[in-house]
Amino acid sequence: MRPVGVTLIGLFMFLIGFFGLLSGLSLILIDYSLEEAKEISEMLNESFGIEFNMDDFKNFYTTFGYFLAFSGFIYLLAGWGLFKLREWGRILTILVCGLNAAYGFFASLVFPLIFFDVALNLVIIWYLMKIDVKKAFATKKSIEERILGRDIK
Repeated sequence: MRPVGVTLIGLFMFLIGFFGLLSGLSLILIDYSLEEAKEISEMLNESFGIEFNMDDFKNFYTTFGYFLAFSGFIYLLAGWGLFKLREWGRILTILVCGLNAAYGFFASLVFPLIFFDVALNLVIIWYLMKIDVKKAFATKKSIEERILGRDIK
């Protein structure tokens, strides 16, 4: 039986993955008009001193879209692995949360509220490393359990 915490973390991973994939695909497929690109380029130039021409602008958003879509897919894969109680799903989730925590630590130096994201990732890692949660992923099912879908005692 899947622990409730694993189910909640799996739903969380699915949610992040869905929105990441959707955001990435929309950035890849969107066709910015010249006016929108000029407005965004002017905003970036005023805020950060970055000047984009139209090709740089499209390349940046397309590349960022591919990154978001790929990371969204990884989150969906991790969530599916958690729901299926696969050990690789647990390890992938720990790896993803570890990378997010490391990124969040450095980003929190600029944006202090990201500290909550770091804390959430560390709690997820801690939970997935608990002995009883590890045992739930290590349980081998008999052929009867796989066929019938329930515990045979």
